[in-house]
Amino acid sequence: MPGLSVLIPVYNRPVAELIEALLAQAPQWPGALEIYLLDDGSDETCRCLNQPLGALLGVRYQELPRNVGRAAVRNQLAAGARHEWLLLLDNTGQLPDGQFLARYAAALGGAPVLAGGVCYAPGPQPTQRCACAGATGKRVRCARRPSARPRLIASCW
Repeated sequence: MPGLSVLIPVYNRPVAELIEALLAQAPQWPGALEIYLLDDGSDETCRCLNQPLGALLGVRYQELPRNVGRAAVRNQLAAGARHEWLLLLDNTGQLPDGQFLARYAAALGGAPVLAGGVCYAPGPQPTQRCACAGATGKRVRCARRPSARPRLIASCW
């Protein structure tokens, strides 16, 4: 079974809750799975909240020295992914239920690109955010890795 790289660009938002939910569902993916977090120049407070996530089994956390923007950070995530299948999530997203990864696993082979399946909170309370980051919920163009047959799971709205 192909491996899955869950790619999450992080900017001024704590993501522990999302990572914990993904790790709880990791056994539903029938192959290797990594969660790759790339911080896009967040403030120090937010970086300090997210840095410990890199010590969790199956999670890789890295930081960029400065903000490069939404498209560039996604491209860097895709280029650094370790597995064939890519699942792009926003740091503002939430998993809709306990079967999120299972649904994607069941759909493998049905199409070279799958999209959708996450939900967004109306926005964090001020005590839940790192600085002044807000949920955008905007549709983005998802990057893909160069290969003979691209395999992209896009859950970025």
